[in-house]
Amino acid sequence: MLEQVDTGALPMTEPHSAPFFDTGPHPAPLVSYDADEFDLTPPADSVPFRRLADTDDADVHVDLSSAVSSEPLPKPAHPVAVPGQFQFVKRWKFALLLVGVWIAAEAIGGGIYYWWFHSIDKTWPDACVLFYVIVCVVAALLVSMAETKPMLSALAVGLMVVPFASACGAALLYGAYAFGWLTP
Repeated sequence: MLEQVDTGALPMTEPHSAPFFDTGPHPAPLVSYDADEFDLTPPADSVPFRRLADTDDADVHVDLSSAVSSEPLPKPAHPVAVPGQFQFVKRWKFALLLVGVWIAAEAIGGGIYYWWFHSIDKTWPDACVLFYVIVCVVAALLVSMAETKPMLSALAVGLMVVPFASACGAALLYGAYAFGWLTP
């Protein structure tokens, strides 16, 4: 059975008005104050005022002779571009890298299609294709995280298109079977 809770015995907060989120005029008129109504001098017992009052009124001498020099300031060195690693990959290197990745991927795609075509149970070739696509995408994401390595960035682009290249290799094998160039 549920017990009834006496809400009168619970600690309560003081009642207050609801928060006002309107951007319109203020609920109470704004009051303007004159600057003459307020005394802006610090009280005598405040810490900064006491420190100033404890010092004597003698002139303070600051020696700036070591800060000023008759010699001219040295000019900062100009920035120099140091020859180093390229920030990009040349087009022919990118094309060669993509061709190499595509040739390997087309061979893998053709091999998986050959296995699928000759298999009675298609479960394992299909699972292999799924695993292959996952590995390619994760490998591309991991390789793409290398900083200031343009060849690795190009390899990451190549790895991202590997499933498409594998599908092209499988399509070539399927076309060879369909047109009778190869017999199963």
